[in-house]
Amino acid sequence: MGLFTTVPGAPAAEKAENNVIVYWTDGDKLKAVTLTCLNEPPAPVGIVAIPLYASISREGTPVTVEEYYYQKGQSALTSRLEELFDIPIGSYVHFRQDTLQRFSDILGPLELGETSTSLAEVFEGTYINKPVNLQWEIRSLAGSMLKPSVFVKIPQLVWVYTTEIEGNLKVDHVLSLHRIIRCQGPEILQKQRVPGRDYKMGDKKYRVVPPEAWNQTLRAVTTPERRLRAAN
Repeated sequence: MGLFTTVPGAPAAEKAENNVIVYWTDGDKLKAVTLTCLNEPPAPVGIVAIPLYASISREGTPVTVEEYYYQKGQSALTSRLEELFDIPIGSYVHFRQDTLQRFSDILGPLELGETSTSLAEVFEGTYINKPVNLQWEIRSLAGSMLKPSVFVKIPQLVWVYTTEIEGNLKVDHVLSLHRIIRCQGPEILQKQRVPGRDYKMGDKKYRVVPPEAWNQTLRAVTTPERRLRAAN
């Protein structure tokens, strides 16, 4: 066994520290929130994209992920997501826009399918002008990271991670994840977006997520025998 451990039938990693919430911000603006479960193979590394417009209020007026973050802060949002996914989240990583751009500059051009792009463009979603399959995207990105031209840049990336990234996820976990992908292939990654029904109230968009959908989505990406189409 390595750094990551799993429990048969469990939707996420046994150790809370292996359940990682990832925040991406640009100044005061929240740009993305993602939950990643770092499991030991054959269990997949499960990734759940959390729409910023998903309502997470307990009752009454809808309050989106983004609004909750601005009103209550990052720590409170993590606690609320623990309740919704019904798992402990022991690790977090906070990517700021300038650090993401530094990672992107170090990596240089990346190939996703037939498209030449960059890490920053993948995060921004600007490298393609049509809806993208999340599963294909994360696996293609991971595949591009396995090339020898990227491998030699790992020391630079580690330096940026350890000096500029806010969070408590140890660099050993990040490197172990890279080794798992290198040994198992990008197919070890499974990613879906939390589903729901979208509404507009005035000029605001909301996604109403059935209570059971949070944990169901998590189970879908962390269960080896399931091969579900990535949700949009």
